[in-house]
Amino acid sequence: MRRRSRARASCPPERSGGLRRRGALGVALLVSLSLSCSGIAAAQEGAGGSRLRVMLDEDPPFVVRNGDQWTGWAIDLWTEVARQAGLDWQVVGDGEPNEVVDALANGRADVGVGDMSVTKERAGRIDFSHPFFRGGLRVLVRERHGESILAVLNALATRAHLELGLAALGLLGLMSALIFFLARRHDSANFPSGHVEGAVEAVYIAAGALLKGQLERKLLPGVFARILSIVWMFFGAAAVAYVTAAVATVLTVHQLSTDYQGIDDLRGKRIVAVAGTPEVSWLGQRGASVVEQPTLDDAIKMLQDGGADALVHDAPVLSWWTSRHPNAGVELVGTVFSRHDYAFALQDKSALRVPINVNLLALEESGFLGQLNQRWLGE
Repeated sequence: MRRRSRARASCPPERSGGLRRRGALGVALLVSLSLSCSGIAAAQEGAGGSRLRVMLDEDPPFVVRNGDQWTGWAIDLWTEVARQAGLDWQVVGDGEPNEVVDALANGRADVGVGDMSVTKERAGRIDFSHPFFRGGLRVLVRERHGESILAVLNALATRAHLELGLAALGLLGLMSALIFFLARRHDSANFPSGHVEGAVEAVYIAAGALLKGQLERKLLPGVFARILSIVWMFFGAAAVAYVTAAVATVLTVHQLSTDYQGIDDLRGKRIVAVAGTPEVSWLGQRGASVVEQPTLDDAIKMLQDGGADALVHDAPVLSWWTSRHPNAGVELVGTVFSRHDYAFALQDKSALRVPINVNLLALEESGFLGQLNQRWLGE
């Protein structure tokens, strides 16, 4: 009985080897599944929490604070990327670009969202996703509508112009005197008899001939008077042409001297920029005198108050700001320069880079980024 019992309890060699193989396969599957789940969890949870820790760089229109909510171009894009990648996330703070980089480098955040420029210095400390926006710099200055007239008058008030103006006034007075005496003698019936009225009429006729190039009536009879009239009218045409050319030249020079087109026009000017942005180092490397302000609003306020000649910042951000503040007394000038890319900022060698890039490129190919441009930039 014991032998039979043992025989029933024991397994044949073939069945015993099969169970061992199945057990090994099950263990391998469990290990593989465990590693896969841990990899997904690491990508979803980040360094130290149940959700990805997202740090924001608040800079409208890419990141806009609306009470306790966050919206904006980059927020909408990140929300869709995270949804398609199956990533759970939460905002853990906001700060200047350098603060976002520090948080990622020190492991206090997993993703940085905003108009984060891809630079060599940042790439040495953190990683970036595929770029999603091509930006650049633009210059903001105070509006010159109230200053243009004074600037033009100051530019015209040169010694040469003053001397020519005095000479023209002297000739105008001389011509008025000739008209006054000759007209009273040869056309007394039609010319005012009073001295004051006659003098005013003579100046009016002489000025009219100077500006319009012709006399209104035959007040100067005789060959000499006709020759004098022709000379006066030619002088008037030349004077008008000279004044027109002088004013046009001054306006052109004034326009060129106040429209900043690039770094060459920024040298010697007081430039304000937002602290922590690449613009500060970029301008400093090119010899511009830069004053830093903590936020864009502070920088614009300094420009409006006359503390700076110009402000340099991201072109799309300045376009968005000026479109929403049409009466701020500032205007964009020149063209976009120093082009650079925006991307999501990540920890160095982050496992999130691949899933973010795959979904980011898919959204780009689907036209979603164009929809964001239309929604936030009106492009």
